Amino acid sequence: WARLKALPDAALVDALGLPDLTDRVEARKELVRRGEKARDLVLTKFAAGEVPADGRLAAAGVLTAGWNGGVEKLFRGLLNDPSPDLRRVAVEGLALNAPKGDEKAFEPLLGALADPHPAVRRA
Repeated sequence: WARLKALPDAALVDALGLPDLTDRVEARKELVRRGEKARDLVLTKFAAGEVPADGRLAAAGVLTAGWNGGVEKLFRGLLNDPSPDLRRVAVEGLALNAPKGDEKAFEPLLGALADPHPAVRRA
């Protein structure tokens, strides 16, 4: 994975969509290690729909590790994503990172209790 970890940020974001799950996990860990600049690139690409379908869950992991207002806004939108896995991660991210008493997070989380997927409701 040394070659993977040596990639520039943009190529590492693209690596989140590699076919091998272990490669995606290693790319996620390296992007988290690189900090805010890498997180912001992931956020920009995710919001623009430029993260490969297979990489969206790994990208959400990068974003969860670097929580900020932009990530919170994206995660509120992900509560309506077709993927139950992304909806579950969005619920978990909001529940763990939103400030106590934050009504912007409370209402969407309350709505997630009616999600058709049990893992989303459990989260």
